[in-house]
Amino acid sequence: MDTVSTRALRRPIRTGPILSASRNLAGILAMCAAMAGYITNDVFVKLASDSLPTGQIIAVRGGLASIVMLAILAFRGELRPAGLGHWSVLARTSAEVGATLLYLTALFALPIANATAIVQTMPLFITILAVVLLKEVVGWRRWSAVAAGFVGMLLVVRPGLEGFNTASWIAVAAVVLMAFRDVLSRFIPPFISSTSVTAFTTMAVALFGVALMPFEDWQALGARELILLACASIFILAGYFFILVAARIAELSVIAPFRYTVMVWAIAYGALIWAEWPDLPAFAGTALIVGSGLYVFHREHAIARRASAP
Repeated sequence: MDTVSTRALRRPIRTGPILSASRNLAGILAMCAAMAGYITNDVFVKLASDSLPTGQIIAVRGGLASIVMLAILAFRGELRPAGLGHWSVLARTSAEVGATLLYLTALFALPIANATAIVQTMPLFITILAVVLLKEVVGWRRWSAVAAGFVGMLLVVRPGLEGFNTASWIAVAAVVLMAFRDVLSRFIPPFISSTSVTAFTTMAVALFGVALMPFEDWQALGARELILLACASIFILAGYFFILVAARIAELSVIAPFRYTVMVWAIAYGALIWAEWPDLPAFAGTALIVGSGLYVFHREHAIARRASAP
């Protein structure tokens, strides 16, 4: 699982100068894979939520995912991984758990369109943090790509402003924590594998789900629920792993716009599973998201070709 980033993670992680275009391209692909993993997980979780409470879903999904990660760590000889006590790993995991708690709190009190729109402001926060904390150089082209993707997202979601209340600010706080999580990924030392950090994060989030047990009415698990949550556990692991890889090997300001690809997957799943076909503005927004992503990818590919030319 960790072979995608092994070579890149052996190199020192730089936090100031612009990273190579080839690593940015790898980060873009990892970000797209992460978004596909997260939204596919959401599909299985949504199907399971018909009969199970949120905490039970998080706990069971996390437990199954933890078993998978322990098997992977055993295979890799990393059952006693080094470095997980490093401040960056602990801070990143805390941000992940805190973001999960805040976002779920907000989601229960907000229209889903509003909550989705707030979460999709994350590329803006990440780009700002990349400039302030990582000293990345962000030109007008990258800012334009982030802005274009954001406008495309608004065309798809079209949230209402009348619902912006306390819960909305809680959702904003969750997004800020998610952005800090990705920035903190850049401070994880190269000798700490992405696989071990993924396992640590998975177990921490699973324990958070268990902590919700006294506040919920947990249900007996049938075969349907187990299958759905087993599938969800695989895809959430993909999301956890690839988002970490993307943040560790590429400039955050480059990969940030590709978070909007989650909207493309959301539209596709909505049409295929729930027969929720997008209207014309949603198609236009999707085209804008895809177009901005393709522009950034093309530009980074061109830079990589020029850099490798004799």
